[in-house]
Amino acid sequence: ILKIEIFEGAEMTAESLEKHHKAIEKITKGKKYLALIDVTNLYSISMDGLEYAASPEVLETRLAVAYCSPPLANRLNINYLKVIRKVPVPMDIFATKELALDWLREFKNLKE
Repeated sequence: ILKIEIFEGAEMTAESLEKHHKAIEKITKGKKYLALIDVTNLYSISMDGLEYAASPEVLETRLAVAYCSPPLANRLNINYLKVIRKVPVPMDIFATKELALDWLREFKNLKE
């Protein structure tokens, strides 16, 4: 399970998310992974950033994504991906990291 923390005030664009994605590819060696994303801190994401986050390039190696502890503004961004963009990867929002981890562990057998 890859744990990711979004920093307070992060400004995410397609360009910055592409760099982030390349770093994840190095860490995971291109293998499929589960993501636990701590979105406790407020951040901003541009429309092109949201589109990039929903792209096949980003999602092809993610098995499932759990977001934990989001404030309302962050929850709206996540719901955009989940409901409007209908990303093909299981994703959900959790109040705590523990609940998010429990949910992600259900997907461990899917790893290739």
